[in-house]
Amino acid sequence: MKMALRCQRLFSNRKFNFVSMLSPFCSAVIDVVHESKNNRFVIHLDKGECVLDYFMTKKTIDLYHTEVPEVYRGKGVAKQLVKEAIKYARENSLKVIPTCEYVQKYLNENPIAK
Repeated sequence: MKMALRCQRLFSNRKFNFVSMLSPFCSAVIDVVHESKNNRFVIHLDKGECVLDYFMTKKTIDLYHTEVPEVYRGKGVAKQLVKEAIKYARENSLKVIPTCEYVQKYLNENPIAK
């Protein structure tokens, strides 16, 4: 327990927050940032950026590309990017076009998110 507390990282000045287990011993508060000017959702981590790129029209958001550095793969980081993008789409009444294979997989595994 003490190790988890020592490992906890707090990132400030971000819009979205979530808690993810990045290792069995270290929980981190990680922020998903919506960079609307760059058409992406991003998580800035020590060993690189995790991104979900999109193209948006007035009525749709095409989630076409996710990229996560190898060190963070399989840790739920891409999942958090997709969740925030879907949340954003709902809040803005946008239809999600899941061009990215990972986004398609997420929606198939989580039909309630559709």
